[in-house]
Amino acid sequence: MAIEHYRHTLLRRCFIAWQIYLTKEQNERLLNEVQCKTKNKMAAFLDAAASGKLWSEKGEESPNLPAEGTDSARQKVVCVLLKFCEMCCFQDNCTRY
Repeated sequence: MAIEHYRHTLLRRCFIAWQIYLTKEQNERLLNEVQCKTKNKMAAFLDAAASGKLWSEKGEESPNLPAEGTDSARQKVVCVLLKFCEMCCFQDNCTRY
C-alpha cells in the first residue's frame, strides 16, 4: 500500500512539473511572437519615417529629401535605429519581415 502511494505521488509530481514546463514554453513562444510583431511594426514605422512617407498626406515620399543617396542614407538610419531597439528591447529570435 505504501509503495503504491509513493508511486502515485511521484507520478503526480512529475505530471505537475511537466504541466508547468509546457505552460512556461507556451508563454515564452507567445512572448517571442509578440516581440517579433512589435519588431516588424517598428521596422516598418522607421522605414516609413526615414523615407518621408510618414508625413506626406498621400503616402508619397517627401519632396524635401535629396534625390541621390537617399536609399543608402535611409537604410543607414533604419539599421542604426533597429540595432538600438534590439539592444534595448528585443531578443534576436526572429527575422525582419
